[in-house]
Amino acid sequence: MKKVLLTMMVLLAGMIGPAQAQVQQGYVKTKGRMISGKHHEGKRIANVTVEIKDRSKVLSKADGSFSFPLSGKKYALKQVSKQGYVLLDQDVLYRQYSYSDNPLELVMEDKAQLEADRRALERQVRSVTEAELQRRSEELELLREQNKLTEERYRELLNKLNDDYESNEQLVKSMVEQYNKIDFDQLDDFNRRVSDCIINGRLDEADSLLRTKGSLEERSRQLERLREANRQARASLEEREAAEEHMLQELAQDYYNKHLIFSMRHLNDSAARYIELRTTLDTTNIDWQLEAGKYIKDYLADYNKALHYDQRALRHALATEGSEGLTVANSYNNIGNVNYSQGDYSKALEYYQKALVIREKVLCSDHPDVAISYNNIGNVYHDLGDYAKALEYLQKALDIQEKVLGGEHPDVAISYNNIGAVYDDQSDYTKALQYHRKALAIQEKVLGSEHPNVASSYNNIGCTYSKQGDYAKALQYHRKALAIQEKVLGSEHPDVATSYNNIGYTYSKQGDYAKALEYYQKALTIREKVLGSEHPDVATSYNLIGDVYDNQGNYAQALEYQRKALAIVEKVLGSDHRTVATSYSNIGWVYKRQGDYAKALEHYQKALAILKNMLGSEHPDVAILYNNIGDVYYEQDDYTKALEYYQKALAIREKVLGSEHRTVATSYFLIGIVYYNQGEYAKVLKYYQKALAILEKVLGSEHPDVATSYNLIGDVYSKLGDQDKAQEYYQKASAIKEKAQESGKSR
Repeated sequence: MKKVLLTMMVLLAGMIGPAQAQVQQGYVKTKGRMISGKHHEGKRIANVTVEIKDRSKVLSKADGSFSFPLSGKKYALKQVSKQGYVLLDQDVLYRQYSYSDNPLELVMEDKAQLEADRRALERQVRSVTEAELQRRSEELELLREQNKLTEERYRELLNKLNDDYESNEQLVKSMVEQYNKIDFDQLDDFNRRVSDCIINGRLDEADSLLRTKGSLEERSRQLERLREANRQARASLEEREAAEEHMLQELAQDYYNKHLIFSMRHLNDSAARYIELRTTLDTTNIDWQLEAGKYIKDYLADYNKALHYDQRALRHALATEGSEGLTVANSYNNIGNVNYSQGDYSKALEYYQKALVIREKVLCSDHPDVAISYNNIGNVYHDLGDYAKALEYLQKALDIQEKVLGGEHPDVAISYNNIGAVYDDQSDYTKALQYHRKALAIQEKVLGSEHPNVASSYNNIGCTYSKQGDYAKALQYHRKALAIQEKVLGSEHPDVATSYNNIGYTYSKQGDYAKALEYYQKALTIREKVLGSEHPDVATSYNLIGDVYDNQGNYAQALEYQRKALAIVEKVLGSDHRTVATSYSNIGWVYKRQGDYAKALEHYQKALAILKNMLGSEHPDVAILYNNIGDVYYEQDDYTKALEYYQKALAIREKVLGSEHRTVATSYFLIGIVYYNQGEYAKVLKYYQKALAILEKVLGSEHPDVATSYNLIGDVYSKLGDQDKAQEYYQKASAIKEKAQESGKSR
C-alpha cells in the first residue's frame, strides 16, 4: 500500500480563514455487459437518491452525476435508491470512504433486467455445465470402444463423472450469483475475454488465454523473486510495491479463473487446489480465505480444512476491523455453517449469534444479511427441538425478506419451507401445508414449473400428506417431484434418490413392503454410485432397508443393514453424532423384536447417552428413546419400569411440543396399555380418551389411527361390562374403515 507523506506548512503571517469544504464527485451507472463477445458499457442513471450518513440527500443528474460537500476527509453512504432499481454491491453502504479526486462510482441495475439476466445466465451456465459432462461421458465411451480403457477403469472414471452431477446445481447457482453482478466495465479487456469464454462454455479457449501469460507456477516464482528483491532493495520502493500489488492481483485472478474452469468440469480436487493456492499469495486476504473455506466445505466436505481457512479469515478480520467489522460477522457465519454441518449445534448457535449481533449493529435492522442470520439461528433451534424459538427467528427472517426483497423472491420461498418444516414437526399439518404451498407458488412463478426447487417443495408437501395418513396424495406429490428431478437432473442424481426413498417410505407405511424395498434399493444404487459407499446418505438407505426387513420379520437381514449403517456413520461422523444414536436405536429395536432384551437395552442406552449429550435431556428425540426403553420393560412385564419411562417421554413431549402434539397421543396410548395389562380400566379409558381427542384434532375424524383408537376404547368398555358403549365405538371404527375402502376403490 502506498504511504502518503503530509507536509505541514507553518503560516508565519496573515489570518487563517474558515476551511473550504471539499466536494466529492460521483456518478451512478448500470453494469457493463458482454454481448456476443463484445463489451457494452453501462449507461448512466438519472434521478437516483444518494444519501450520505449524517448528511442530506442528493439526486443524480441526467448524466448520472452527483456531488456533495464534505466537512472532513471521511464519509459513509447510508442509502442509494431508485424505484425499480437495486444496488448491486450492498457493501458500499456504511463503508468508510475517504475524499478522493476520483469520482465515486455506484452501480445499479433495473430489477426486471437483473432478473432476466439471471434467468438467461442460469440457462446458459446450466447448458454449458451439462454439455461438458455429456462431452466427457462420450469421450470415455469412445476410449472404451477403442480398447484404450479397461472395463474396470472405464467404470471407475464413469462413477467419478456421475459424482459431478451432485454438485452441478450448486455450481450453477454459485456461478450465476457471481457473474450476474459483475460490472464488465471494471475488468480489463483480457479478463473480459476470459470471463466471456467461461460463461459461454469455451473452457479450452479460456485456458489457452491464461496460458499465453506463461506458467502460473513460474509466475508465482517470479512474484516471489520480486518480493525478495523488494525486501533487499529499498530504492524505488513505492514503484516496486505497486508492481508487486499489480502482479499479485493479476495472478490471484488467474488462479481463480483456473479454479472456475476446473469447477465447471466438476474436477473438484483440482478446483480446490487453485483456490487454495490463491490464499497462499496473501494469507491476510479475508475474502480469499472465506471463499476457499466455503468451497471446501460445500464440495469436498472436508470440515477441518474449511474451518482452518474460516478461522484464519477471522483472525485477520479481527486484527484489521476490530470486533464489529462485517468481515468478522461473515467469518463467524461461515464457522457456524461448518459447525452446523458437523452436527455441533451449540457451537453453530454461538457463532451465528455473534454474526447477528454485528450485522444488526453495523447494518440496518432489515438488511438481507440480518435475515440470513435469523434463518440460520432458526434452523438450529429447529434441530434442537425448540420449535417456538425456531418459528420466532424464521418469522423475523421472513418479515425482512418480504419487506426488502418482495413477496415473490426465491429466498422468501426458502423461508416459507423452513417455517413449514417446523409446523410439520409440531404435527400442525394444516399450517405446514399452507407454508409449503406458499413456497411452491413462488417457485413455480419465479423459477418455472420444472425447477429442482419446485421438486423439493413437492416432496415437502408429499411428506406432510404421508404424516397425515393420506398416502395417495403423498405418492402423487413425490412422483411429481421425481418426474422433475429425472428430467432436469438426470436419473442418477442424489435428489432422485431422495424421491425414491420418499416413495418407498409411503409404500412402507401402507404395508406394501415389496414396493418399499424396490424403491429403497433404487435409492441405494444411486447413492453408492454417485456418493461412494461410505457416505452418510448411503447409511440412511441401509437404515430404511433394514426397517423393511424388520417389518417383514427378517431380523437377521434387518440387523445386517442396520450394522452397515452404523459402521459408516461412526467412521464418517464420529462416535458421538446424532446419526450414530439413530443407528444404535434402530439396532436396539431389532433386538427387542427378536426378544433379546438385554442387547436392546444396551443399544438404546448408548443412543440415549449420545442424544442427551448433544441435544440436552428435554429433546423430542430423547423422548422417543425413553419410549423405546419403556417398550423393552413392557415386553418383560416390568410394568413399573415401563410406566416410569413412558411418563418421562410424556413429560418431555408436553413441555416441548405442547399438549396437543401427535406424539403426546402416542404416549397416552402407551401409558394406557400398561394400565390395561394391570387391569386398571378406568385409568386406561382416561388416557385413551385423551389420545383420541388429540388425534381427531390433528389428523381429522376419518384417519386410520382414529379408527384404531375407537377399537381400543371399545375393548376397554367391553372389559368394564358396558357392551353398548363398546359396540358404539366398534361401529365408529368400522365406519371409518369402510369409508377408506370405498375411497380406495373409487381411485
